[in-house]
Amino acid sequence: MFYIILLAGCEPRKPKPDGDVLQGDQTGYWRITGYEFKGRGAPLSDVPGRHYLEISGDRMKTDSTLILLYRKGTPFRTFVFFDKAILKTFSLKGVFGSYDYNKKKQQNLFWYRINEESGFLAIADINVETGIIKKIKVSGVIASATYKPELDSLRFIYEPTTKFS
Repeated sequence: MFYIILLAGCEPRKPKPDGDVLQGDQTGYWRITGYEFKGRGAPLSDVPGRHYLEISGDRMKTDSTLILLYRKGTPFRTFVFFDKAILKTFSLKGVFGSYDYNKKKQQNLFWYRINEESGFLAIADINVETGIIKKIKVSGVIASATYKPELDSLRFIYEPTTKFS
């Protein structure tokens, strides 16, 4: 038994990224580089109002009387979208629902719940060695309490950028 434990402990393991779409607790800034509809690339001209993305995190200060997911102290992420003129077009607030890691593609998959009936997926392509996010893909809002791939038809692809004004 001792040798089995010793051998298992000596097995080289690549680091498995985990965490969130944020690098630490910092606000992230992103610019759109691609758009997919039903798995196929589409022109960026088809994406009004989603040219820039700002992702931030916080904790609920009080209990929400409207959405049970948002209880005091619950961490959430806010995804704010901007158009080409850097004017805010809309935002999504999501509570962490589930997490998965695709080792082959080196991607973290995060399901964020908006409420009891809907949510959205954020996929972070990550450099395993450095832990730095290279790209984020954000789905459209999906009418489901859990992630269902058959309902996921939109992907907005973003790369990191410096803070925009």
